[in-house]
Amino acid sequence: MIDTIQKVAELKEQGIEVYSYSRLSSLYNCLYEYKLGYIDKHKGMDNIWTKLGTLIHECVEMIYNGELDESEFESKYLLGYQEIINQGYKFPTEVIEENMQRNIQHYIYTFKKDDVKTENERHFLVNISNIWLQGYIDKIVFNDDGTIDIYDYKTSSKFSAKDIKEKGRQLILYGYAMEQMGYKVRNVAWDMVKYVWTSYKQKNGFSKPVLTDRKDIWNKLQLKLLTFAEQEGYSKDEAYQLYLDLASDDRKELPDNLKDYFIIESGVVVYPYSKENIQDLIKFVEDSLDILNKEKDFKPNKIDKGNSFYCSFLCGQKNRCESYKQYVETLENKDVPELFKEQSGVNNGVEVDFKEFFK
Repeated sequence: MIDTIQKVAELKEQGIEVYSYSRLSSLYNCLYEYKLGYIDKHKGMDNIWTKLGTLIHECVEMIYNGELDESEFESKYLLGYQEIINQGYKFPTEVIEENMQRNIQHYIYTFKKDDVKTENERHFLVNISNIWLQGYIDKIVFNDDGTIDIYDYKTSSKFSAKDIKEKGRQLILYGYAMEQMGYKVRNVAWDMVKYVWTSYKQKNGFSKPVLTDRKDIWNKLQLKLLTFAEQEGYSKDEAYQLYLDLASDDRKELPDNLKDYFIIESGVVVYPYSKENIQDLIKFVEDSLDILNKEKDFKPNKIDKGNSFYCSFLCGQKNRCESYKQYVETLENKDVPELFKEQSGVNNGVEVDFKEFFK
């Protein structure tokens, strides 16, 4: 089997560019950010979401490598999270932080290592239309029938219909790369850390699964829980107290006599690994290189309500962007929380539709 990391080193020695998916996709976020990071070689700033995602990845990888016991997951995470906070990273609001923490804590409490052959953080290198791309796959599961399933851990919110094709290309790249290395791909999927699939018993089976925030499981299933609990002999007061206990304590488990009424499974979202999506990936790679070959100016985006959240919280080069600084200096919005001002990297605050971004 080819040593892909060694091959990358050899390509770079020959002066051949090796791209990553995140590098190409950054072209579509902001050309100026791409220039600062990948042409001018300025190291980008991290943010609370990337730091948190990296921490979860590291903990899970350590568990699979036998370096961390599942019982130590919570303490390892909390220690790492405190280090992130001590470094000055913050969520925009306390509500966002609380919701994220509850979702992650539930993920940790319910985490079970797969009892199958897996490989984690698998490096790959693939050539698409004479363009070399590399990256790391979070988890590969080797199935009994000789196929593989590919998983990408995501701590982000679930994707909208308009974004899913763009987000799915990364999974298609992973599958395509492994296929070129001789593997047969069965599924590519996201493991959405914040979510679970929930369904409940009906007369003719179970309801259609719904992707639900982990912190909201029993709020969403409240009426069904109360109904089934009373069917099992609970009084109305006892049933409601059970609901309150489950909704407020992520460690509390559903009583055995109620477990058969619900199905709650990890938030794994499968993306179609198809010829159509492979062709879409190839076109994306070719179009991206075409942009790089033709682009001369690499101008920053015009900042408005639609992208101000990205510029304020997610852009790794905002501290070097004159356009962003000028945008902030012209704002008159005074009703911005202090945490938002601090994380934006400026003193004057930024314009954001909080109903849109802070649901």
